[in-house]
Amino acid sequence: MNGFDLTEITPRIFAMSFPSTNTIEKLFRNSLKAISTHIRKEHNENYHIFNLSEREYGEENAFEGKVTYVNWKDHHNPTILVLAEACA
Repeated sequence: MNGFDLTEITPRIFAMSFPSTNTIEKLFRNSLKAISTHIRKEHNENYHIFNLSEREYGEENAFEGKVTYVNWKDHHNPTILVLAEACA
């Protein structure tokens, strides 16, 4: 999909790792700026990001505020409460 590390779960749901904001991570992760530009180009205003990590996006307007944060500890199983929150 346009050179990005994305997995299409359904035609409307995609999964990807946390995007990079620094030079080192850009070697192995999608660039936050590039992926946010791509999402806006491909989906116009019809998208929402569910951030299932404990990290937050550094650029305030990267996804125009269309982000729901779910505090899911990296490389760990979520608690039942976190999983329920993510599904809700």
